[in-house]
Amino acid sequence: MTSDEDVLGLARLGADIEAELETPLFKYVLGRMVERVDELKEKLVDLCPDQQASEIRRTQAEIKRFDCMQEDIEQIINDGRQAYREIVEAEQVEDL
Repeated sequence: MTSDEDVLGLARLGADIEAELETPLFKYVLGRMVERVDELKEKLVDLCPDQQASEIRRTQAEIKRFDCMQEDIEQIINDGRQAYREIVEAEQVEDL
């Protein structure tokens, strides 16, 4: 793929993902992820460090996975928006 095709593909991917974010299913899944992280954080507070070191590490790792997923989603959306802006700017320059 050429650079323009890459940018266009990225813009389409970002737009597709952004559209998915508005679906009831995704909103439900995202809501459940947030609830799960809250549950894990509460669980982490309740664990006794001396008795449950492995459970604490496991819970922290699960929280980190959710954080990484959220960051990945945000990055893809931001990359798609940036690619779209670049396409629009390029089209405006061509129109001049």
